[in-house]
Amino acid sequence: MFDIRLLGSPGFFRNGEPVRLLKKSLAILAFLSMEQARTHERVSLSDLFWTDLPKARADNSLSLALHSLRKALDIPDNPSLIFATRTHVAINQDRRLRIDVQGLVRPPASSPCSDQAP
Repeated sequence: MFDIRLLGSPGFFRNGEPVRLLKKSLAILAFLSMEQARTHERVSLSDLFWTDLPKARADNSLSLALHSLRKALDIPDNPSLIFATRTHVAINQDRRLRIDVQGLVRPPASSPCSDQAP
């Protein structure tokens, strides 16, 4: 089980144990986690996270960050948490990932607000 904490000091946990990640890698993971239902173009992510770099360096930095995430998060004989192709990146929907802010983003099904259109 993976948990990502975005309230307070951000952090990532595997089975309750903290996983050390670089700040930029954690930021990418947080962004992808909040947008789990969709895939993201690599070019959009590199533009978002490396606005000050030329395109080629930004693309390379994204590749390195994704590699470091896979290295830190992947468990042998299990599907990767990060799904990436040459053009797109997403959170693997087959992996369980809990996010502390999800309850704040969407009201629970039993909430009176859940019957109202957004």
